[in-house]
Amino acid sequence: MSIVRLLKFILKNLYIVLLVVALCIVAAFFAYDNAYLNIIVRDGMSARAECILYDTTPDNTVYKLHSLFSTNYVYNVYDTEAAEFDDYTATGFRYSINVGIAWVWPWSEKCTVSVEERVLETVWKYTGEGEETEEQKNNRPQWTDGVYNVNCVKKNGVWKIDSVELEEELPPIE
Repeated sequence: MSIVRLLKFILKNLYIVLLVVALCIVAAFFAYDNAYLNIIVRDGMSARAECILYDTTPDNTVYKLHSLFSTNYVYNVYDTEAAEFDDYTATGFRYSINVGIAWVWPWSEKCTVSVEERVLETVWKYTGEGEETEEQKNNRPQWTDGVYNVNCVKKNGVWKIDSVELEEELPPIE
């Protein structure tokens, strides 16, 4: 009888130990993916802003964005986002980003991260053809400060940004 009680005690404690170890493993993978996504999103969004606002060559843009963004974004989406700023180059700006927590399971292949992004004190230089007209001076492109949903995908064990969607515009800072 005492052997049966001993076995029950050992099995009960073994289950508890295995459960604690499993939770620690899941928490470690969650923390790893969260930290990795935070870095990818922070670096990716700042590289995106830099490539759009500075006059970069297509090769330089692909070089900067390829390691952080999916091929779909680099070759299909980026050009439409940057088209508004084609005739202007920022000679200076301040950049602010606040990346939220990525709630992602270790086996997940997609996730969405909420990002608050601002580009402040932009100084523009006209780089288009000819002289800048008065109408162009009055209608210079403005960066949209806002809360973005950054959709990330995991391919071959590497997280990359697949799309950036504006969720809410933020009011200008005065």
